[in-house]
Amino acid sequence: MAKEMCSNPPDRLTPDESASIYLYTIEPVGIYRKLNEAIETKQQDVLEPWFLYLKLFHVALSKLPSQRKSVWRGINKDITIGTSDLFVSGATFTWWRVTSCSANIKIVKEFMLQHAQNTLIMINCTSGKRVDKHSSYPDEEEIILLPGTQLKVVGDSFELNGLRVIHLHEIENNKRVSETVSSNGAEKTSDDSQSITPAISVTSLVGSYASTAASLVSTVLKNTTDSIVSSPLTTSVLKTVTSKISATTFKNGDRYEGQMCMGMKNGYGAYKWTSGGEYIGEWKNNDFHGYGLRIWASGDEYSGQWINNKREGHGKYIWSNGNQYDGDWINDKKWGTGIFTWASGDKYDGQYENDMKHGHGTYTWSNGNKYTGNWKEDDCTGKGTFIWLDGRKYVGDFVAGERSGFGIQTWQCGDEYIGQWVNGTQEGHGKYTWSNGNQYDGEWIDGRKWSTGIFTWTSGDKYDGQYQNDMKHGHGFITKLLVLTIIMDDEHDINDFKKIYNGLIQERDKLLDEIVQLRCELDTNALKDNDQKRQIREAKEQIITLEEKLVREKNESIKESKKRTQIEFELQTRKSDFEMKNTEFEVQKAQLERQKPEFEKTKKYVRKLEEDNVRLEKDNAILQVEIDHARIESSKCVMINEKLVNDCASYVTKSHEKDNELVQLRKERDDEQMKKDQLKKKLQEFKNQIGEIEQQRERLRLTISSLEQDINLYKKKENENSRQFDILICERENLNKTCQKLINDNRKQIDETKMIEQSKITLEQDIKNYKEEIQKQQKIILQIKKERDSYITNAYTLTNQVFQLMDEAKKKKQELSGHKQKIDALQSQLKQAQQLNETMIFDRSLQSKHSAEYRDEIGGLKRKLEITSHQMDQLKVEMQDKERELVHTQDEHDNVKKEKKQLMLTIKHLNNESKKREEARKIRQIEFENLNKKLSKVNEEHEQQIKRLKKAISERHVLGTQLVRRNDELALLYEKLKIQQSVVNSGELQYKTRLEDIRILKLELKKLSHENSNLLDKLSHTDDLKRELFHSQRELICERTRSRTLEEELQNPMNIHRWRKLEGSDPSTFELIQKVQLLQKRLIQKTEEVVQKDLLIQEREQSYAALKHILARQPAAEVAKQLSMYQEALKANTRQIKSLISEVNMYESQINEFKNEVNKLNRQLAELRQKYLLQKKKESIAKGSEHRAKTHQLTATTDDLPLQQLLPYHMRPIRLSHQPRFTGGGFNLKPKLKSFSVTD
Repeated sequence: MAKEMCSNPPDRLTPDESASIYLYTIEPVGIYRKLNEAIETKQQDVLEPWFLYLKLFHVALSKLPSQRKSVWRGINKDITIGTSDLFVSGATFTWWRVTSCSANIKIVKEFMLQHAQNTLIMINCTSGKRVDKHSSYPDEEEIILLPGTQLKVVGDSFELNGLRVIHLHEIENNKRVSETVSSNGAEKTSDDSQSITPAISVTSLVGSYASTAASLVSTVLKNTTDSIVSSPLTTSVLKTVTSKISATTFKNGDRYEGQMCMGMKNGYGAYKWTSGGEYIGEWKNNDFHGYGLRIWASGDEYSGQWINNKREGHGKYIWSNGNQYDGDWINDKKWGTGIFTWASGDKYDGQYENDMKHGHGTYTWSNGNKYTGNWKEDDCTGKGTFIWLDGRKYVGDFVAGERSGFGIQTWQCGDEYIGQWVNGTQEGHGKYTWSNGNQYDGEWIDGRKWSTGIFTWTSGDKYDGQYQNDMKHGHGFITKLLVLTIIMDDEHDINDFKKIYNGLIQERDKLLDEIVQLRCELDTNALKDNDQKRQIREAKEQIITLEEKLVREKNESIKESKKRTQIEFELQTRKSDFEMKNTEFEVQKAQLERQKPEFEKTKKYVRKLEEDNVRLEKDNAILQVEIDHARIESSKCVMINEKLVNDCASYVTKSHEKDNELVQLRKERDDEQMKKDQLKKKLQEFKNQIGEIEQQRERLRLTISSLEQDINLYKKKENENSRQFDILICERENLNKTCQKLINDNRKQIDETKMIEQSKITLEQDIKNYKEEIQKQQKIILQIKKERDSYITNAYTLTNQVFQLMDEAKKKKQELSGHKQKIDALQSQLKQAQQLNETMIFDRSLQSKHSAEYRDEIGGLKRKLEITSHQMDQLKVEMQDKERELVHTQDEHDNVKKEKKQLMLTIKHLNNESKKREEARKIRQIEFENLNKKLSKVNEEHEQQIKRLKKAISERHVLGTQLVRRNDELALLYEKLKIQQSVVNSGELQYKTRLEDIRILKLELKKLSHENSNLLDKLSHTDDLKRELFHSQRELICERTRSRTLEEELQNPMNIHRWRKLEGSDPSTFELIQKVQLLQKRLIQKTEEVVQKDLLIQEREQSYAALKHILARQPAAEVAKQLSMYQEALKANTRQIKSLISEVNMYESQINEFKNEVNKLNRQLAELRQKYLLQKKKESIAKGSEHRAKTHQLTATTDDLPLQQLLPYHMRPIRLSHQPRFTGGGFNLKPKLKSFSVTD
């Protein structure tokens, strides 16, 4: 039975090979279960009966083409129970069974049990064999995986509503059992298939031991020990799991089961919407990314490649109405090559662009009509061919789906039209030839003969004139062929007639020889024409293939140009980043150069201090007198300072309250933004639901219309239909209500956005108020500074009184110890404040990173708020500075009372510090020189990179110029091809006209041969005629002689008196007259026949001359040479195109190498910058620790506050670069390094 079903198998298989696949797929007496059970037994005795079948089955499968696509396999149980460790991401194993899969997931779902645990396996196979043409169930799209296929798990398995989903990928280039068999048996089938297949048939399944089958089973038995359960690779790969499987249900009811990483969907998973949609496949950062299957609630289905939630790559989309598209996608649109099949039976196979048919393609209608040619924006536009089911064919130009321009249409009856078309009808100049040989060459309007034209009949008659509405109308004239007859004179000699007759016979023989030669030449020309037609067809096919290649190359060039633009954009961004960093480095250099004069000023300042110390010793005596006055004033200052401290505390509390309010406002703003984002998401979901509801509404309308049509036919079901109709109306009302609710929600959201804008305006007003308060505080600070300057002037006068206060200072040492404790507490508070500032700075950096993600949405609000936050931070710093300054003022007032010894000690410490600073300056100079060297190296590397980039850009320009030249050459080639096509078309037209002339000449030759045969029949009676002529001539001569003698006797009578009647037997004159008339009639007939023959001979001579002229015009060996030249030129062009493609590939590889080098250099730069920053941080930390140690030493030696608080304002030393210094309004002038990040 199997051999009968597979008597004419496809795919070049023998009936036995096809029958082996048919037996494998037949149900319920299937072989595949018993065969897999025999393989799983691992016993040679059980497998021996299957050897011949296995060999035949494998040979059949090896002849089938391999399928590279995603296939599905369903199992009616959860196979991960007990073996959950096997199906983990990265695990590899081998299947030694013959496994059957399907390319259609719907067929797999039909085999699964409902309300039970099932397993769905998706396999990305590369060597599957499709057997639906040889299967007993051709609709199942069955694909067989050979034994020994090695598979890898892509992502962990997960469960979704009782369905276990596993994603596998076939590993290519693996050594499996099928390769060993193919090396022994399959290679022989290609050459020795005829010698193998007769011996191996389905009827001889049980036979002798086959060596190749034995090797197959031995390898199976050896490798079955390395089965899925005991593979050592799986246990080692199981440990490297990077993502976790989790199941989450969202607030809207949606559910996700699959892999997640960093709280986002990454890996393989399944997402099910409450509306009924479903997605199973790969994810990346909560987006569809990779291969996946998407099913919509409407019934639409897409399986293929995704990139960032968009269909991109190869994929298959099936609509709920039965339409289907299988092809390329770009940005959720059909773009590239693809096949679209409609449910009605129509089919389009060709190119798409921007979701429309654009380029070359073929459209086949369900009624059998077919169009192949160019498309533009879903319309047939350009050159193409349209073939109707009834045999009509059109080759020419199309515009917007209609025949417009120049075209050729042929009918099945033999009619042909060559000329202009407008909107599907003949309009303009054209030539129509009927199958009977009639021909019209002239103007057409709306498919009818109109205006002037020439109509020629097969008989040779012509009409040249005007037409109207397909009829002769107006001025015109007809030319006919007239047969001229020439009547010979009665007195034409018979000898001349004979000569003419002999000449005619000779010319007839010559004509017959020439006709034979012409027939031979016609046969040779017909063979040549057939060869030329075949060559033309081959050339057309080559042209079509070249056009397809060019289209592909254009698409590839477009993709490459996109990639190049992306690379150029990345290079520009990196250049800008590098320039920014160079500018930052130059700013740092400038700051260092600015600090050099400050350092020199410190030296000068130390010298001045030494001189001032000498002056102070002289002025101490004067100061002793003025100390009493200073005591009184200092008490007053202390009171004022206490008031200022209280005011500052109140300001600090107010500022803290404002800060808290700002933090609350920020939190409220973030909450509102979160709400806004949630509302946006809900809006989008509601919009999607509305779209689905509208689709459902349209469907309901369609169903209602269908129900209204069926009411008349199904009167019995009126009640049920009315109930359903009422239910649908209720649902529609509910849907309308939900729509109204959604509209109200949208209005509420709009109102909320307005409220947010109003709150934004109020915040801006608050910020303005804060600014005004800050300005007031700055004015107060200026007043305090003026008072501080006055106090400093008073301190100069009070230095003379220092000597008198020595005793009092000793008494107040105890008080100073208490003050020291207070100072330590204040310093601890300062440290805490610094830590808080650092944490604030760190939080601010984090917030800036987060705010970078929301800049596009917030815009101007964020910038304003950041400005206010910076201002508030500066206010905080200023307030802290004010507190410190107040503390300093108090300490300065207390330090005035200290002893002169402390000043001396401080002077010594200053000298030591100046020396240390000089040493530190030298070290910094050395470091600065090292950094300059490093920068020079980095600049050299940067210049080298720039040179490489310039080289790459120059090479790219060269490539561009070469591509432009190649495009120009291709354009010239296309123009030449068009010219050649026009020449070929004109040659075909001329060839057809010549064939018609030859046909007409053949008919005329037939007529001439017929007339020639009649003449030959008449020539057989010429002998009798000659005899009669001879006798008649004799009698005429005799009668003439008699008549002459009688006349002579009458003129000269001899015997006048002799009168008697003479009797004689001569014929009567009447009889002679009758004979003469008969002879004359015969002569006239013969002369007429001779004239007709002469005319025929003249016509034959004319036709012969015309034939010679036509044959001289016909293409001979020159056209064949031209065609060979064109073919050679085409071959050379194809070679050039191939060389260009290879050059482009080489340039692409070079560009990739340059990219890799640029990436390496960027990474090296990033590493150098990171090292530089780390070293800088370490140095700053070390310097800070050294400075703290120095301040500690100063406080330990003096048992008092540091020198900064002892000296007056103009005598204080300048701070180091890393310390904060305050001038003017108390703003921090420390150079802040901008944080930058290196991107590869």
